[in-house]
Amino acid sequence: MVGEFLKARLNAGQPPDLYFWRDNNGLEADIVFETAGRLQSVEIKSGQTVTPDYIRAGQKAARFADGEALPPWLIYAGKESYERSGVRVMGWRALAALGQPG
Repeated sequence: MVGEFLKARLNAGQPPDLYFWRDNNGLEADIVFETAGRLQSVEIKSGQTVTPDYIRAGQKAARFADGEALPPWLIYAGKESYERSGVRVMGWRALAALGQPG
């Protein structure tokens, strides 16, 4: 998935600035990138069913940037896209509509 994000950014003429972030407590974001002067965190999960743990991971990952963060994304192997508890949940196929990999 990270490779697909990188390809999509390069194909769109965007800088290939994708980052992974993890603190000393194990809090992490699978992908972090800047867009419109704010940070977008992305959690990637391989499961087809969204669990509360997936949502918590997305919420925690966005906290590290405080007011500079956009609502976090959770990419999973399912088909539905929706918002849940401040996290934008998207099946990996929905990313194409956002101009991201898909």
